[in-house]
Formats: sequence, structure tokens, C-alpha cells
Amino acid sequence: MPRLLKSKLFIGGAFVAALVGLYALLGFKVAPGIVRDQAIKFVREDYGRELRIGAVRIDPFRLQIEIRDLALPDTDGKAMLAFRRLFVDFELSSVWERTFVFKAVQLEAPLVRAVIRPDGTVNLLDLAPKGAKPKQAGSAPPRVWLQSFALEDGRLDIADLERARPFERTLAPVAFTLKDFRTTAAGGGFRFEALGQHGEQFSWNGRFAVTPVLASEGEFALGGIRARDVAEYLGDALPFGLTSGLLSEERLRADVR
Repeated sequence: MPRLLKSKLFIGGAFVAALVGLYALLGFKVAPGIVRDQAIKFVREDYGRELRIGAVRIDPFRLQIEIRDLALPDTDGKAMLAFRRLFVDFELSSVWERTFVFKAVQLEAPLVRAVIRPDGTVNLLDLAPKGAKPKQAGSAPPRVWLQSFALEDGRLDIADLERARPFERTLAPVAFTLKDFRTTAAGGGFRFEALGQHGEQFSWNGRFAVTPVLASEGEFALGGIRARDVAEYLGDALPFGLTSGLLSEERLRADVR
């Protein structure tokens, strides 16, 4: 009897070990390739573009995923969206919290290139889901708890090619942090900071929520804005000329709903 019991325990232990080994094999070795291939296939079939994506790493035990060197091209071949590294740490506590819980999300060196094309269309609108149904009024967003989000070393390229004289500017580096954010009325705290190519400074910090309506409140500050840059952007809409001058740091409270 003891020998039979030991034999059953051994078989049971071996079976559990085999399941754990299979889970690890699928998670560490198989899943990354599937994620990469499906992402490329989705973009190719739905947007007619070739997604470039580097290494994909998945830790099935810690529920973590890391994606490196992703780039989505625009119709002109230039990168429209890109990043150097995305790291997501999902929490098992989502099961009993009944909420999608993310311990940390880190986004390094993201690039966004926003362009108003010569025909007046905006390139980022190309990303709108095809055939998506309009969201019904009053429908609640999915329950998400994002404990920490950090965006660093970002870059925002802006171009208005519809104008007679194209207007182009770059904001870099861009940083954005979000702490203890929930898709409830409580929302969460955020901080945004960016520098322009001529030393312009932008910062915004406060709180924002997405329900019951999208709303934000906090302090917005800007400085180092050159008068001639303002004149260049406004163009003929400005009834007078601006050739010199600098907007010093200004702060204001903002409540947006």
C-alpha cells in the first residue's frame, strides 16, 4: 500500500510538473512568436501596411509582456507611431478585483507623427477601427485600474501641409506619468511635460477621469514661446506682424469637461 501511494504521488507530481513545463514552454517560447505574427497580420489585412516589430518577450508566471522596436508607417512610408520599448505588468488580482489591474506600464521613446495632409485629412484618423459601431451614450468603460504608467523620452512631430507654407514643429522630449488611475469617477493623477525645438516649455498636472464624462482639472504652464512662431502658425489670420518677443512662463488653472 505505501508503495502504491508513493507511486500515485510520483505520477501526480510528474503530471503537474509536465503541465507547468508545457505552460512555461508555450509562454516563453511559443506565445511571443504568435503575438508578433498576429500583430503583423492584423495591420497588413486591416490597414494595408507593414508593421515593424522587434523582440517580443512574455513571462507567463509574472504575467508580463515586453515589446521592442515597434513602428507603424504612414502612407508616405515615414513612421506614424513607434516606440523603443513597451512593458506591461498585469496582475493576477484582476480575478478577485473584477477589474483589469495593471501594476505598471512603461513606454520608452514613443513617437507620434500627426499630419494634416494637403487634402485636409488627418493621418491619425487612418487608425480608426473599420466598421466599428458608435459607442452608445451612457455605456460604461471597462473596469481598469492602472497603478502606474510612465512615458519617457517621447517625441511628437506635428505638420500642417494644407497651408500654403507648411508648418512643422517637434516636441521632444515628452514625458507623461499617471498614478493610481481607475476608469471610475475617481480617475487619477497625471503629469505632462514637453520641450519644443526652440526651447518652448509645456507642462500640465492634475487629475482626470473618463466617467461619467471625460473631464480634467489641474494647472497648465507654458513658457519660452517665440512671438514669430505664433505669427508663423496664425499666418494671414493675424492682423499684424510679430517679428520678436518671448512669452515668459505663465500658469493657469484649467477645468476641462
